[in-house]
Amino acid sequence: MLSRVAESLYWMSRYLERAENTARLLDVHLNLNMELTAAAGQRRYEDVLGALQVNFFEGQLPSPTDLTLDGLLSESISNCIGAARENARQIREQISSEMFEQINKLYLYIRSRPTQDRFAIEPNFVFGRVKDGVHLFAGITDSTMTHGQGWQWIRAGRYLERANLIAGLLLNHLRHLLDEAEGDPQHYSELLGLLKSCTAWEAYCKINGAELTNLRVAEFLLLSREFPHSLAFSVQETAKSLEALAQTTGMTAQVHVESKVGRLQAQLRYTSIDELFAQSPIQFFHQVRSDMADVNDRLYRVYFSQSFARTL
Repeated sequence: MLSRVAESLYWMSRYLERAENTARLLDVHLNLNMELTAAAGQRRYEDVLGALQVNFFEGQLPSPTDLTLDGLLSESISNCIGAARENARQIREQISSEMFEQINKLYLYIRSRPTQDRFAIEPNFVFGRVKDGVHLFAGITDSTMTHGQGWQWIRAGRYLERANLIAGLLLNHLRHLLDEAEGDPQHYSELLGLLKSCTAWEAYCKINGAELTNLRVAEFLLLSREFPHSLAFSVQETAKSLEALAQTTGMTAQVHVESKVGRLQAQLRYTSIDELFAQSPIQFFHQVRSDMADVNDRLYRVYFSQSFARTL
């Protein structure tokens, strides 16, 4: 497979995962914000922006509308879907026609005037359509595309992006939650919002019940190897795809990429949540994001043969 094709598949997947993640976090925030004080809502929104890696100056926060519909804002849902569509357009012969039709429908929807009008009245409806559209694309991909090298690049992009996003979400929210009293109603609401931001509320309750504590929530989102939006699961699936790519391409130089992901996978498997919190969880999340950036750079050096790697 040509390196430009692999790169486009990889980034098409990453941009779609980023768009779905942004829609999910904004959707949860707007619902939760109605129960928070103005100061708490402001702080939480800044945490959301931090998790989304949105650069902002104090007093000049981009609005949820900007983060959804502004096609010129690099972090917006509209721009991410547009970038994913452009990558898909460049490699249409490598993906199924159903995949391109779905991503094109999503692009036309988010850029349409009726969507802008609907967002002003019912933003949650628009977020729901974006999330459903990305999930449908993932299902169409698995159903209509040969599960070969191209499919593995899509999976690698999806789960590497997800691992980076989950680490960012936990970093920006837990650093405040760790300093708050766990019995406080607002603290409970924050933990609930954190779980819902990862679509984890129902899955968490089936294992732990409705009792929310910092340790239990962090353990589920960090260490569960069965929940698709946990850090451990995302790293595990990234490792599987990288291993499959190494076998199909014969790129022995990838051992350096695999070792970085493998060390993180082992750490998540053999470190308990008590040990992690006894050390420095915030530093750990920073390290995870640094590791994901390093994996991205190493993939460029091994597979894409370019001196400039697109940033996370």
